[in-house]
Amino acid sequence: MIIKKSLAYLLARGMPGLINLLTISAYTRLLSPEIYGQYSFSLAFIALAVTICFQWLQFGLLRFYHGKNIEQKVLLSTILFAFTLLSFTILPIVISIIHLIQVDFTFSILFYIYFLSLILSFFNIHLQIPVANGWSLAYGIQSSVKSALGLVLGILFIYLGYELNGLFLALIIAHLLPIAWSFSQYWKQVSWRFIDKHLLKALFVYGLPLSGTLMMNLMINNSDRIMLSWLKGNEYTGLYSAVYDLTNFSLIIIMMAINLAIYPLIIKAYENNEQDKTFSLLKQNAIILMLISLPLLLVFLFFPHQLSDLLLGQQFREVGTNIMPIIGVASFIWGIKAFYFDLSFLLTHKTLSLLIIGIIGMVLNIILNYLLIPSYGIDGAAYATLITTIVVLLITAIWSQIIFPLPYPIPELLKITIMGIIIGLLLWVGNQLFYTNIVINSLATLILFTLGVYLLNLLDFRQHLHHYLKQKK
Repeated sequence: MIIKKSLAYLLARGMPGLINLLTISAYTRLLSPEIYGQYSFSLAFIALAVTICFQWLQFGLLRFYHGKNIEQKVLLSTILFAFTLLSFTILPIVISIIHLIQVDFTFSILFYIYFLSLILSFFNIHLQIPVANGWSLAYGIQSSVKSALGLVLGILFIYLGYELNGLFLALIIAHLLPIAWSFSQYWKQVSWRFIDKHLLKALFVYGLPLSGTLMMNLMINNSDRIMLSWLKGNEYTGLYSAVYDLTNFSLIIIMMAINLAIYPLIIKAYENNEQDKTFSLLKQNAIILMLISLPLLLVFLFFPHQLSDLLLGQQFREVGTNIMPIIGVASFIWGIKAFYFDLSFLLTHKTLSLLIIGIIGMVLNIILNYLLIPSYGIDGAAYATLITTIVVLLITAIWSQIIFPLPYPIPELLKITIMGIIIGLLLWVGNQLFYTNIVINSLATLILFTLGVYLLNLLDFRQHLHHYLKQKK
C-alpha cells in the first residue's frame, strides 16, 4: 500500500517536476544570468513573505485535517478567515519592510511580490486538501496545470519582450486557474459561522514554530543568493540559482512525494496510539526515501557535465559542472533531515525545537557564506550550504532521539548504501571507458538499482513483483 501511494505521488509530483526542470532549462537559454538572478532573488523574497505570513496555516491544515473532534468545515472556515485577515494586515507590513531595507526593487516588482505572495500562499494551502484526503490524481493534475501554464506563458511573455514582469504575470495566471477550477469543490462548506477561535489558537501554536523553522531553512537556502548578490552581483546570483534550483528541486521533489504519501498515514497511526504501526510506517519511510533518492544523487555526482550540457544554457554550464555534485549531496542530506528526522518533532508537536535548530543553521550559513564567497565565489556558496546541512542534520538526529526516538532500519539502510557505492563505481568506470550519453547513464542507474533491490529483496520486492505478474496472467 505504501509503495503504491508513494508511486502515485511520485507520478503526481513527477510531471510538474519535469515541467519545472524544463522551465529552468528554457529560462537559462532565454534570459541572461543577470535577469535570471533578479528573478530568483525576487522569488526568494516572495517565499520569505509567504512563510512569515501564511505557512503556519498550510502546516496546520495537514496536521489537523484528521484530528480528533475537529470538523473539516470548521477547520477550513477558520483557515480561510485567518488567511483573509493576514492578507490585509500582516502581508502589507512585510512587503513594506522589504522595501524599507533598501532592496533594489521597483514599485512594479513590489506589486507583483504582494500578489504572488497571496496567490502562491492560497494555492499551497488549497493543495493540502487533496493531500490530506489522499487524492493523488487531483493533486497531480493541479500541480501539472500550474507548472505547464507557467512555462508556456513565461516563454510567451519573454518573446513579447516583457522579461521579468512577464515571468511574474505568468506565475499569477498559472496559479489562479487551478484554484478557480476546484475552489467550489474544496471550500463549499466554508462559512464565517464555523470560525473557531480555539482551533485558530491551536493552529497558530502548532504552525508558527514550523513557519519559523521553514523561514530559517529558507534563509539557509537563500542567504547564499543574497550574499552573492551583495558581494559579487546579480550575475553570480543567476548562475548559482539556476544550478541550485535544478539540482535541489530534482531531489527534494522526489523525497517530498514519499512524504506526501506516508505522512498522513503516520499521523493517523500515531493519533490512534498504534505504536507498532507507527514505527513500521516510519521504517518504510526511511527505506523508501533512500531507495528513491539515491539513484538520482548518483547521476548528479557522476554526470554533472552531461546534465549541464543537456539542461542548462551555455552561460550556466561551467558553474553547473562545478557545483552540481556539491548541491546534490547537500540536497540529499537536507531531504533526509526534513522528511525523516523532523517527523520526531512534528508528531509530538515539539516544533519550537525545530525553530531553534533552524536558527542555528541560518546563523552558521550566513557566517560561512560571508567567509567563503569573497575568496571562492560561487563554489564558496555551495560549500557553505553543504557544511551547514551536515551540521544541521547531526543536531536534528541527536535531538530527535531525546524528543521521540525514531526507528533505524540499519540492515536495510546499510544494504542500500553498499549497493549505491557499488553501482556508483560501476557507473564511473563505465563512463570513463565509454563516455556514454546522459540518457544511457540514467537508464543504467535505474536498471542497476532495480536489479539490486530485487536481489536484496528490499521491502519484499520479489514477493510484490511475483504477485503482480501472477495477476497479469
